[in-house]
Amino acid sequence: MTPSRPSPDTIADLYEAAVDNDRWPDFCKLIGKAAGIEDIAVWLTEDGRITEFSIVDTWREWQQPYAEYFSKIDPWAASIKRAPPGRVMLGYEHMREDDLLKTEFYSDFARPGGMFRPMGMRLQLAPGTFATVGSDLPAARRHFEESDKPRFQKLMPYVRNALKLRLRVNRQAARIEAAALDVLAFGVILCDAVGRVSFANAAAEALARRGAGITLGGRTVRALLPSEARSLSALVKDAASGGPGGVVRLSGSATGPLVALVTPLARRLDGDRGIGHAMLSLRPAWDGPSFSTAMIERLFGLSPAQAEIALALFNGRSPEEIPLERGVKISTLRTHLAEIFLRTGAETQRDLMRLLGALPPLRNRDADTLP
Repeated sequence: MTPSRPSPDTIADLYEAAVDNDRWPDFCKLIGKAAGIEDIAVWLTEDGRITEFSIVDTWREWQQPYAEYFSKIDPWAASIKRAPPGRVMLGYEHMREDDLLKTEFYSDFARPGGMFRPMGMRLQLAPGTFATVGSDLPAARRHFEESDKPRFQKLMPYVRNALKLRLRVNRQAARIEAAALDVLAFGVILCDAVGRVSFANAAAEALARRGAGITLGGRTVRALLPSEARSLSALVKDAASGGPGGVVRLSGSATGPLVALVTPLARRLDGDRGIGHAMLSLRPAWDGPSFSTAMIERLFGLSPAQAEIALALFNGRSPEEIPLERGVKISTLRTHLAEIFLRTGAETQRDLMRLLGALPPLRNRDADTLP
C-alpha cells in the first residue's frame, strides 16, 4: 500500500515549527506524529559541526553527550554520511548488529538510550549544511523493518523544505545580528562550551590580531597564557552549561591586559533546550569602562567608595587586591560589598559582574551624570 501524502495541516505545522524558535523543540514530534514514531531527533550540522537539535524528551539527557563525544564514534552516523543524501536507511545497513553490540557506542550510549535499530536519513540543505533525521522504536516493542521506510520517505521532502526555510531565516537573522554587533566598540564572541566560535565581531577580531589577551586560532577562543587559558575555559564551560560564568583578566603579548566577561547566552540559537553557548564581552583594561563611578552611584544609590569598588571588581581586581590598593581592612571591604549587593540586588560577585556588563556601552566621557 502506497503511503498517502501528509495532510496540509501537518505540512503547515512543520513549516511553522521550523521558523518559530518557540516551536522548534516540537519539530521532531511533528515528524514523529506524521510517521507514527515516538522517539525521533533532528540535528543540523554545518561543516561537520552540530549546530542545533530538535529532540524528543526521552532522548533529551543524551543530547549533550552525543554532541560532545558520541557523535564522533557513532557508526550509524559515519555510514549515513557516506550514503547518498535522501536515502532512508535502517541500522543494520550501517553495521552488522552482532558487531554493534561489541562497540563502546552501543554499550555507553545506544543501549542506555533504548536504541538498537534506528531508521534515519541525511538531508542536504545547502553546501556543507545537512540535517539528519533519526528515529528508533523502544527495544521492548519491536524493531524497524523495510516496510517502515515508505511512510518515513514520503514525509522527508516536506521536512527538508521546512528545514531549508529555517536555514534561510536563521542566516538572515544572523546577518542582521552580526551587523548590529559589529558596530559595538567592545569585543563580542559567541562560542560553545569548549570555546568553538560561532561568531566574533569586528572588535574581537581586531583584539585577537593585536595579541590582546586572546587568540582565535582554528576558530576556538583561547587566552594566550596557559594559566589564564584554563581560567577562561572553565568560565566558558560553566556559562555554556547554564552556570553564571564570571570575569577574568587576560594578559596581552604586546598590549595591556584584557578584561573578559563571560555570561550565559540565551539558547534561542538551538531552541530553548538546545546546546549551551556563552558570550564573551571583551575590552582592554586600559580603556576605561563605558560608564563612570558617578553613573553607578546614580543608578544604584551607592557611595563613591562603593562605586569605585564595584568598578574595580568589574576590572578584574580580586577582593584580596582591592583592600591593599585602597589601604583599607578586608572587613571594611566586606561591609562595602554587603551594601553593594543589597543596593544592586546582586547575590554574588558574579551577579554583580553580569549586572555591570549589561549596562549600555556609553562613551560620553564628559558627562558623568544621567540625564
